[in-house]
Order: sequence, then structure tokens, then C-alpha cells
Amino acid sequence: MTGLHNTDLTTSQKIEFSAKVLANQGLHASVTQMSQEYGLSRPTLYRVQENTAEILFQHFSQTQEQLKARSITVDQVQLERSIIALSIMAPNSIRAIEDLIPIIYPGITRSFGSIQPLLIEAQEKARQFNNTVDFSLIKVAALNEMYSQSSPVLAGVDWV
Repeated sequence: MTGLHNTDLTTSQKIEFSAKVLANQGLHASVTQMSQEYGLSRPTLYRVQENTAEILFQHFSQTQEQLKARSITVDQVQLERSIIALSIMAPNSIRAIEDLIPIIYPGITRSFGSIQPLLIEAQEKARQFNNTVDFSLIKVAALNEMYSQSSPVLAGVDWV
């Protein structure tokens, strides 16, 4: 921790300050000058200098593969949202979704038997919502030949 979190400096100012402290390292009287300019103690400047150097060293010493390797945490809600989106937006078959999940989320798999009930539940929720929408005021409709489980998927556009 550098002590910059206790200042009124904005994030941009903290970044600029950190870069200046590191860039002016070794220049005569630079620490004193910056300490006075920013109203920070000399020990804070030295901590900022050390931390900035360490962060840059860690970043630039990484190999190309290390920079590419990132990990993400996938919770159940996100995974279910992805499965439903793969079904609706692409659209993909359940078998295709089953094959895509480990590609999108390495190390995670879902079986046909776990995907199908999720999609059926999502379709039922959508059907219940759609039943609450009053289409009686729509005078003109443009229909598409899109069907889901033998039922047409309709879109209505109304203007005043």
C-alpha cells in the first residue's frame, strides 16, 4: 500500500504522480520537490516509487503466454445465461451447446440432461411473460417464419 489512497488525488493524478516519481528516480532533489508539490511525505514517495517499479517489472517480465492466460470465475447464473443465449441468439442445438461450453469456459462441462431442462424452464418463463402482453392494440404486424417448439415467434410493432 502506497499511502496514495489517503490523498485527494484523482486516479489519473495518482497514475501521473507514480510515473513521475519513478521517472525522476535518482535525480537530485526530485523527491524533495515532488514531496512539496504534492504535499506528501518522503516515505510515501519512496513507497510509491518501489510499488510502481515492482508493478511494471511484473508486467514486463511476463511472457506472451502468461499475458494471454487469464482466469475468470463463472457462477451458476452466468453459465445458465450463456446457455440460454447460445440457444436463442445463435440458435444452437443442445448438442452444440454441450460442445461449446468447454470452449467458452475451459474446464466446465454440462450434459445434455442438464441443459435441456434449463432451456425448457426458460421457454416456459418466456411463454408466461408473453401471455401477459396485450397484442390486441397492434393493427399491423410483420411476421417472420421463426418457430420455437412448433410455435411461431411473433413480433409486433405499433406506432401512433
